Amino acid sequence: MESHKLFRPLGGIAAAATVAGLALSWISARKYHRDDLTIDEAKKTWTPEQQAKADAELKAALEEKEEK
Repeated sequence: MESHKLFRPLGGIAAAATVAGLALSWISARKYHRDDLTIDEAKKTWTPEQQAKADAELKAALEEKEEK
């Protein structure tokens, strides 16, 4: 049996599997929904490092605003 006759169906199967995988990925992405959180709700989930960074950025922004 010639090899190209063997690989032709395998190529079709691989292409079909790729298309099916992409379709499932697209469907999953369409159904995904992030909850809308306010800043105060989100702060409850922050680590101490994230909170410290946010506080420092807020302080710097307020100081910059006062200088203007």
